[in-house]
Amino acid sequence: MAGRLQAELGPGARVTGVSLADAARMETGSLDALIVLLQSPEDSHGLTEALDHADRMALPQLVLADARTAAGLGAGAMPIDAPLSSVAAMLRGMLARQPEILRLRRQAVGSSRLVGDLRSDLGRLQEELQLAAQVQREFLPRTLPDLPRVALAALWRPCHWVSGDIYDVRRLDEHHLGLFIADAVGHGIPAALLTMVISRSLPTKEIRGHDYRIIPPAEALSRVNADLLQRQGRETRFATAIYGVLDVRTLRLRLACAGHPPPVVLRGDASIELVRTHGGVLGVFEDERWIETEIDLHPGDRLVLHSDGLEAALPEDPAAHPGAEGTGPGHLAALRALLGETDVHRVVQRLGDLIDRRSDPANVDDITVLAMQVR
Repeated sequence: MAGRLQAELGPGARVTGVSLADAARMETGSLDALIVLLQSPEDSHGLTEALDHADRMALPQLVLADARTAAGLGAGAMPIDAPLSSVAAMLRGMLARQPEILRLRRQAVGSSRLVGDLRSDLGRLQEELQLAAQVQREFLPRTLPDLPRVALAALWRPCHWVSGDIYDVRRLDEHHLGLFIADAVGHGIPAALLTMVISRSLPTKEIRGHDYRIIPPAEALSRVNADLLQRQGRETRFATAIYGVLDVRTLRLRLACAGHPPPVVLRGDASIELVRTHGGVLGVFEDERWIETEIDLHPGDRLVLHSDGLEAALPEDPAAHPGAEGTGPGHLAALRALLGETDVHRVVQRLGDLIDRRSDPANVDDITVLAMQVR
């Protein structure tokens, strides 16, 4: 049959008959196609090995078998009694498509390698982001001060691996407490790095020999601003921030705000107060100045400092006021509903629960809440 098929294929064709065992050992480049002749089911021993070997060499494969076996093998098989002209036509079609098949096979191999490289790169990137998140968390307070007259609680939620928000609470001395939140414009690692720089560059005390001076909030923000401007290159990076110093003896809080959302005071008499502050963002203007605001707190009051992520996470709920317009920011409505909550940890917990229920996944931002309760 080999001679007749060779004649049917025409000049230049060479058809050689070998056993299935020999076909499974043929070297790459020694043949262009594999034709298997199965005259009886007993001849199929070694068929799988031969076909697998041909597949590894990307060779066209044609099996000639009885009609029932050929039907079961599918497109790569023909009845053994098919006309040689049909077999030759089938082989010509396979060989004509072979260059395109080889090209696609090379592309597939290249794509597989590229996918493997991308997976490796993504794995390394994920590890780096996990490490960056861990490092950033180490910049946050491990524990919050628990003072006889003051209790504190915090909520910090990055929208991705790392956050563009950061907060800090520091015991400045026996009688003073520093409260700080910064929010870098943007997201991801650049914003996270900027907030960590700001947090570490915030000056709180100035040592003078055996004495010291607590740096007022406005002056502290001014120094941070100068430090940011000195470090900046060609690209401007800026942030909002709020810094307050509380005298735990008098319960007077001095605040300075750099473009940050105003703090909210939940008064013990069931009223709510939005503390208006003035001052531009950090890292833009050299001559920016900040005006301090003083707040007198009383037993039962709760102070809430937050980043703008809280406002985005708690938009106004139209269902709460059907048919009404301009009912006010949603985060203030949420805080107003917590006026009766006297424990600051419960205030933060309930805010977190409300964020989980109402926040829009498409409008996610970093969220930070720092709450303080006067006992």
